[in-house]
Amino acid sequence: MSAEIAQLDEETLKSLRLGPHSTSSDDAPALDVLGRMEKKGVPTAEVITDVESWLKENKVEVDEAHRRVQENFRKYKLVESSLQSQREKVGENEPEFEQGRALLDKLVEAVKNPDTEWPLTIQYPIADQVYAHATIDKTETLFVLLGCNTMVELTIDETEKMFEKNLTGIQTLTTQLSEEIDFIKDQITTSEVNLAHLFNYKVALKKAQAAEQK
Repeated sequence: MSAEIAQLDEETLKSLRLGPHSTSSDDAPALDVLGRMEKKGVPTAEVITDVESWLKENKVEVDEAHRRVQENFRKYKLVESSLQSQREKVGENEPEFEQGRALLDKLVEAVKNPDTEWPLTIQYPIADQVYAHATIDKTETLFVLLGCNTMVELTIDETEKMFEKNLTGIQTLTTQLSEEIDFIKDQITTSEVNLAHLFNYKVALKKAQAAEQK
C-alpha cells in the first residue's frame, strides 16, 4: 500500500529543472553571476567618469546619452523587482519542503524499525497552522504530488533522493537570486551616478554656451 507524502510546487520544480523527470545535466558547468546575467540579457552598466571623453568615444550627444542611461536604469529597476519576487516565491516553498522532509524522515525511521506498530498515525499540515491525522500501513512506495494534478509513485529511497535534490536546488537558487539582486543593485547605483554626471555636464555645457552668447 502506498502513502501520499508531500506536495511540491510546480513553479519551483520548473525553475529548478529538478524532479523525477528532470532533463537537466548535473555535469553542466555553473555560471557565475556575471555569466548568468549576461545569459539573461542584462548588461553591466558602464561607469562614466569623464563625460566629455565618453561622449566623444561613443559618438553620442549628451541628451541621447542621458536618455539611454535613464532607459537602462528603468530596466534595471524592473529586473530588480522581478528577481525579488522570484526569491520570495522560492522562499515560500522551502518551509513546505522542510515539513515534507521531516514527515518523510519519520516514516523512514518507522519502516526501518522492526518494533514499529502498524498502522502508523502521523500528523501532517493541510493549511497554515491547521493539521490533520492520517493512518498509514507499512509501505514500500509513496505517492508524491508534483502539482497541477500530477502524481508519481516512488520508492521511499527515490523520494528521499528527490527531496534532498530539490531542497539543495532551492537553497542554490535562493543564493543565486540573492547574488543577482546584489548585481542589479550595483548597476542601479552605477546608473544613478552616471545620470548625475551627465546632468551636471549638461548644466555646465549650457552655462558655457550662455556665457559665449553674451
